[in-house]
Amino acid sequence: MSGKFENGTPKDLKTENYLVPAAKSLLDRAFKSHHRHYGLRSTSCQVYDTAWVAMVPKTTDSVKRWLFPQCFHYLLKTQAADGSWGHLPTTQTAGILDTTSAVLALVSHVREPLQILDVSPDELSLRIDQGVASIKRQLAVWNDVEETNHIGVEVIVPALLSMLEKELGVSLFEFPCKHVLDRMHEEKVSHFDLEKVYDKPSSVLHSLEAPLGKLDFDFLFHHLHRGSMMASPSSTATYLIGASKWDDEAEDYLRHIMKNGAGHGDGSISGTFPTTHFECSWGGFTLKQSDCDGLRGLSTMLFDALKDENGRTTGTNNDIAPHTADVYDTAEALLALSLVDRHASPDIMIKVFEGKNHFTTFGLERDPSLTSSLHVLLSLLKQLNLCQYHLQILKTTLFICQWWWDSDHHVKDKWNLSYLYPTMLLVEAFTEVLHLIDGGNLSGVLDDGLKYKAGLSVFQAVLRIVLNQDDDGSGGGYREQTCYAILALTQARHISFLAHMGDKIQSCDLTWTSKTAYEVGFVTEAYKLAALKSASLEVPAATVGHSVISAVSSSDLEQYMQLVHNTSVDSAVTYGPVRYGNGHQHEPKNIGQVEHTLTRFTNRVLNHKDVLRSSSCDQDTLRQEFRTFMHAHATQLEENSRFCKQASSDVFCSPEKSYFQWVNSTGGSHVACA
Repeated sequence: MSGKFENGTPKDLKTENYLVPAAKSLLDRAFKSHHRHYGLRSTSCQVYDTAWVAMVPKTTDSVKRWLFPQCFHYLLKTQAADGSWGHLPTTQTAGILDTTSAVLALVSHVREPLQILDVSPDELSLRIDQGVASIKRQLAVWNDVEETNHIGVEVIVPALLSMLEKELGVSLFEFPCKHVLDRMHEEKVSHFDLEKVYDKPSSVLHSLEAPLGKLDFDFLFHHLHRGSMMASPSSTATYLIGASKWDDEAEDYLRHIMKNGAGHGDGSISGTFPTTHFECSWGGFTLKQSDCDGLRGLSTMLFDALKDENGRTTGTNNDIAPHTADVYDTAEALLALSLVDRHASPDIMIKVFEGKNHFTTFGLERDPSLTSSLHVLLSLLKQLNLCQYHLQILKTTLFICQWWWDSDHHVKDKWNLSYLYPTMLLVEAFTEVLHLIDGGNLSGVLDDGLKYKAGLSVFQAVLRIVLNQDDDGSGGGYREQTCYAILALTQARHISFLAHMGDKIQSCDLTWTSKTAYEVGFVTEAYKLAALKSASLEVPAATVGHSVISAVSSSDLEQYMQLVHNTSVDSAVTYGPVRYGNGHQHEPKNIGQVEHTLTRFTNRVLNHKDVLRSSSCDQDTLRQEFRTFMHAHATQLEENSRFCKQASSDVFCSPEKSYFQWVNSTGGSHVACA
């Protein structure tokens, strides 16, 4: 969890009596689940990593056997009737990665059955054909390739498809967005020098599936740490497949995951293992809320990790993947420690990750991350010596505001499939920014324009959550996403300019991404408890943001209200249709002249420079509104023509609608673009 206002009193003591022990239980269980050698994990299992582990062979006493046959049988049990290994409503890419890797594993077992003799080649061939057909169908409609969140997709998918075509001996995969994927692939590999991977740690090591056959894996053994290749089971499995020398520690690492991962020995493999610092920092409880051995133990682990990594932490566990720090979890660790009054300096984080316009998640990345910047901002806002970090706070606030303003409707980030997660973080971060502005702690840092942008961003974020809430109150029907929404709306209750929405706000699951998508059990439970806790508090009168409201002059408000008056329906109805707008008498026009005039008018509106600079979503909305506007004028002209032809009377005798219907349709629509 991120830093949140804690003022408020429980509305229900029964709820309070349940939540505090539940929070302590979560923290104690998480701490006790930590393995001294392999770290902490509660990540869900993934077909993708299971498929790669299923392809690991081992030769003992000149006998070659599949090392993890249970993974192969798990793949057989989980293939869907349509030939795929499942689909996610939030991402097409995950389904493509899962199905392609699983089919590749089946093909490997057809080629070499080894000790697995209870499955006939005919059955496997049928399953492979069904899987290939599913891959083709998924690729044919793949439209989120450029927007995909998944790590290394631009190098992994081409490699998987190439391997599968080579195994099957035929070129199979042509699809509409292939040129886009090829361009992304070329752009990515142009930044890599594979020879350097032998010496220095690189993100390539997290996805050795892609360069399989292009690197000599025998020279990568020194990158293994306690058997793990960058905390990635699929990459570790690939290392064992590609290296000529066996590594017992890598085998032990995979066996530990098989036994102690979320599958508990059923053949499924967690997608990332371990996720120690990720899970420790996301607990987000304070000493006041839940002082217990678990909280103290987890916070000590985080504090020690920052010391060991010189002020940085990894997204997994520095005991497993040392020196692979990222800003995402470093910032979250700093924030989590501040909640338990163990403040650590962000100076190393700033030195390593600060870029020209934003903070990078890690060294080489295809695109920046909104949530990484939000975590950085939240961690900086909690620093005791806030004035030292004004420049970074300004830079990060500018970046976040610009990202929000450039986004079409639902904001998207690379680390989470739900728009509600970055939206929640934005509401939390900007609520804290407004709170500090009110208290004079950011004097002179943000100009009025940026203050207004931050305030408006919060308003839009809250409004979108409320408008998109399902009838049952959930966020898309998913538990963790619903918690994001609750936590964001809880923060919004502190903001004074949202007070008029108080009643609405009060009434109001695979989401994390790596190579595919996964859930983190302890993190999900923490969000649920935090949401229940925050929703159960009585919040005092909203005060945050009063400085933003007071900065708006009364003359500006008068101008705004005059604008509202001049564009209201009643004034349009009263003054618009009763006279000619240009003061000239009506004269019949040649149809060609009419078409020419309307075409010029249409082009002038739709191709205006300000329109072209707006988002594609706003341009589409304008086109729809403009079409409605023009059609309404045509309808009005027909009615005016009939009115002129009737016998002398001030009353329209043959209307097609009642006056009420006309005001709410034609009358309202033909002034929509006025």
